[in-house]
Amino acid sequence: MCARREWGCSPKCPAIFWRVRTPPAPARPRGRRSRYAAVYVRVFARDGTLFVTQGDRFAYRDAAQDLASGLGKIMRIHPDGTVPADNPFVGRAGAQREIWSYGHRNVQSAALHPETGQLWIVEHGPRGGDELNRPEAGKNYGWPVITYGAEYWGPKIGEGTAKPGMEQPLYYWDPVIAPSGLLFYTGDAISGWKGSLLIGSLRPGLLVRLRLADGRVAQEERYLGDLGERIRDVRQGPDGHPYLLTDSGDGRILRVVPASREYPSRPIRRTGGIRPRTSLKQSRRMGAAPPAP
Repeated sequence: MCARREWGCSPKCPAIFWRVRTPPAPARPRGRRSRYAAVYVRVFARDGTLFVTQGDRFAYRDAAQDLASGLGKIMRIHPDGTVPADNPFVGRAGAQREIWSYGHRNVQSAALHPETGQLWIVEHGPRGGDELNRPEAGKNYGWPVITYGAEYWGPKIGEGTAKPGMEQPLYYWDPVIAPSGLLFYTGDAISGWKGSLLIGSLRPGLLVRLRLADGRVAQEERYLGDLGERIRDVRQGPDGHPYLLTDSGDGRILRVVPASREYPSRPIRRTGGIRPRTSLKQSRRMGAAPPAP
């Protein structure tokens, strides 16, 4: 990972503060290519350390369980690339010292809880099994041994949906929503939304709101599905409104405002108003995962 590309250093600067170590490529089924690169998401923790996520690169999925590999992991480092002394695998033979948690597939976005400072993430599953997780130090989140998804071409993956020593997701989606941006909404512009998680969806393309209670998901609502847009990112503006970035050749930045009495009969596409599309009870096989055995 090169600092000059990400942080605007001089093009002549050779600074590389951390390098991803990729294992040898395993044998792959005919016709199946490793066409997915690792996805890097970076979040600064309150103590000044940096969380960096790494995907499994599809063909290297088994590396997510290998502590000698950086794939399928969340890493915790100092901004200069050095390793915090209190990382969970410091001093463990054969393990990368940077690892914070492992058994992840492809983390798409991450955010700190505004009150607790804990790291929350959303990650893509295969065909089914997109997940919301709250990664903790040294814990194993199961991929590819346990998952709520299956191969894109049909067969099941791994050993099932639960196994001792492996964490359950806080919440999962099946069918998938292909989560993208993740935001803890702290504004007052939309009544009743403060404290919710807002998540962009690439497929089917919408805005997902998760109402939280005691650190768990209590309810899901879906909005703006009629726009027919892939939502790539979700941010909160200085005016307290959520803003959405669409992912298309004619991409847009959308400001989300409450539906008002001025536009009672106009469709969402024209007003930009918000109305729930799907409640938790209406969704199929989505919800808080059962406790681990």
